[in-house]
Amino acid sequence: MLAQALLPTRDVPWKDRVATNAIDLPLESKRLALDLLRLHVATNLPATYLIPTAPQTTAARFVETAQEAELIKLAVALGEHALARELLEFYWQKSHG
Repeated sequence: MLAQALLPTRDVPWKDRVATNAIDLPLESKRLALDLLRLHVATNLPATYLIPTAPQTTAARFVETAQEAELIKLAVALGEHALARELLEFYWQKSHG
């Protein structure tokens, strides 16, 4: 009841804020791609060659599929198509192999 009485008399807090544009952060795509490839090569999952999604944890031997999908999307965005294909091949084999 109190809130209903007060709300019409007050402006919303974000009404007077100045809109800000997105900040352009420099993305070192070559370095990011190299780091992604290093993770792939240095994997502790040699039977699958998937990129660990929880390294140095008790769940390190498991891969979170949604996070792995984000890594595959990142590989494609960075132009690392061979890496994306290799990662996708694992899932293809498991689902249709």
